[in-house]
Amino acid sequence: MKDNTKPLLTIGIIFMNEIRSLRHCLEALNPLREAICCELIMADTGSSDGSREIAAQYADILFDFPWVGDFSAARNAVMDRASGQWYLTVDTDEYLDKDVSELVHFLQSCKKSQELACGVVQRNYDTMEMDSKYSDFLAVRLICMSTGLRYQGAIHEAWPLEEKGIQDVRALSRTILHHDGYVDMDGEGGREKRERNLTLLRKNLQQNPEDLKLLLQYIESGRRESNYLEMLRHAATAVEGKNPGWQLFGPPLFRHAVKAALEEDLPEFWNWTTRAEKWFPDSYYTRIDIEYIAFTQSLKEGKYSSAIQRGERCLRAIKEFRKNEESLAATLFSTILMSSPYWEQGLEIYLADLYIKNGSSARARELLLDIDSTLLDVQQTGNLLCVLGDLHRLSNLDTAPMIQELYEGIRKPIPSEETAHKREEMFYQTAALAFHSQNRKDEQLEPNFCRPSYMMFIPLLNQCDIGRGAAVLALTNPEEMQLVLEKVEDWEQFPGEVLSHAIEQGVSFPLPEKPLMSEDINRLADRLAADEESFYRMIRCIFKENWEENLQKLAWINQLVLTAVQRYNWDTANNDIDTGIELARFFAQTEECLISRYYRPEMLDEENYLILPALHRFGWHCARAFNALDAGSPDKYVRELRKGLHTCGIMKPMVEWLMKHTPALKRNEVSPELLALAEQVKTLLASYPSENVMVQEIKSSPVYQKVAWLIEV
Repeated sequence: MKDNTKPLLTIGIIFMNEIRSLRHCLEALNPLREAICCELIMADTGSSDGSREIAAQYADILFDFPWVGDFSAARNAVMDRASGQWYLTVDTDEYLDKDVSELVHFLQSCKKSQELACGVVQRNYDTMEMDSKYSDFLAVRLICMSTGLRYQGAIHEAWPLEEKGIQDVRALSRTILHHDGYVDMDGEGGREKRERNLTLLRKNLQQNPEDLKLLLQYIESGRRESNYLEMLRHAATAVEGKNPGWQLFGPPLFRHAVKAALEEDLPEFWNWTTRAEKWFPDSYYTRIDIEYIAFTQSLKEGKYSSAIQRGERCLRAIKEFRKNEESLAATLFSTILMSSPYWEQGLEIYLADLYIKNGSSARARELLLDIDSTLLDVQQTGNLLCVLGDLHRLSNLDTAPMIQELYEGIRKPIPSEETAHKREEMFYQTAALAFHSQNRKDEQLEPNFCRPSYMMFIPLLNQCDIGRGAAVLALTNPEEMQLVLEKVEDWEQFPGEVLSHAIEQGVSFPLPEKPLMSEDINRLADRLAADEESFYRMIRCIFKENWEENLQKLAWINQLVLTAVQRYNWDTANNDIDTGIELARFFAQTEECLISRYYRPEMLDEENYLILPALHRFGWHCARAFNALDAGSPDKYVRELRKGLHTCGIMKPMVEWLMKHTPALKRNEVSPELLALAEQVKTLLASYPSENVMVQEIKSSPVYQKVAWLIEV
């Protein structure tokens, strides 16, 4: 405020321990304070967290006012010091929007108008990111000081406009106070504030238990209270009894009642809904909130035709509410919960899904084209992508503009980089489902199937790896597939089943132009192994290639096989012996080749091989085992497998399976003479206690070594 200049506006603030938000609040007032002559008066009601020091940097007048459990008393103490023609009250968890042009214009021209009080938009956010999840409330925050009005009410204090005969409140619909103070109001973060408010409300309700305004305030603050449903039913009965103010407070009260009935599955749901529609048919609380809630209930009950009708009515009401500035006057006593873009777009997504299932794809497309992807949250991103997939799969309509707008919109840092990152992650997770082989098979069995849903991502070919995955899956020529694969930016984002498909079709991988680090190879192998069926087919295809001399291919095939033997379900593999043996041999071959290329020959003896990692030590023994088996020494095969198990215990299922299912170890394929010798040795061993020294001498003999595998298997 300029010296010796009577301010046009006084901004009043009371605070106590608001260190979290105070500076943000005060900084947000600067555009207004620079545009017109203002004074800022602040009352500290007992801060101990440094808030007062921050306030001193901004306030024209700063004073202490001890908290007496009465908000009106504190606010009136500020008003008593005001010298402006107009008075604006702001809370410390509110941030005035940068666009103050409407407010400035009103104040500068107010002498020509008759308005004595104005409402501004209090935009209550559901998240600290202050995104599209919000509800608007017309809060009377600006009053002409000449009215002489002062606040009344210990809590939810207000100016008693009716006492001065002020009937009309000017709605400043573009003057917004962004409010994050209700975030987590029902959780632990809001416990102190919630209990403070409820204590005051309980006291007032003891004196006026039928007061509908007090009941509304209690219900909006006491959602976690044990008597919440009791108070809701009491309030509904009071409205039905047409208590004073029932026409004003009835609509928001019934909105809360219907919402609770949905959440708690109360039997009164449709009764309350019907009464609200009968008594308050023109109220936005009925036309938006209750209609939205009834739409949700209709979906739960499988009443899809009714849901579509309710959804369309609600959507029209939301658009009307947001376009009509005068509609804000309906929110003087409570917010319209479901009027923000978040709820509007959520409704459009659900409606589009219903229309697609109902065979009305054209209407579904209209709804989806209306969606602004920058306003979606993470869950809505996934929901929208699923519905777009349905539209693409079950119709021939052009989905390219929508998938492109969705991908570009969700990546914009609105409201933050973190949200954009999370939305993009959801996009990739949801998109990956369209590439699963079982999903593609199931799609083709649908009665109205037109085309695979994964193909809707082809327009993103030059923008992301999901688009490139779709393009590869749609191709049949390996050379063309490889050209697309060479453009992949992040294999973590590329659909694993598409890569498996490309390899099965003859694409050589890793690509010569895109060598992989070992960490990339490990992660990629792990992802591909998720689809067991295609994973083993792919390994068989790669084994036909010349991988022994190419170090990249060797590392790649080794990691694939290593992952395969670790993931293979050896306990249930009895019905597919060929695959189990084949997989074990693949493992032995790749380990032998890899170890011989990675390590010097002198390191690969039984004295030095302990320097190898455990799985490679097991692989070393496994290779020696199969070499012995192929040389006709099943006894040495068994010994090497046992040594391998001793050095890497996690491979016990594989070793036990090989002992049981290796054909050369089957007794019916062993000569009668060798079986007879084994029985003689076994009988001899049984004649001595296990701790007898003769047992060890027998087991050390050449004869025992020849038949040990028959005795121990």
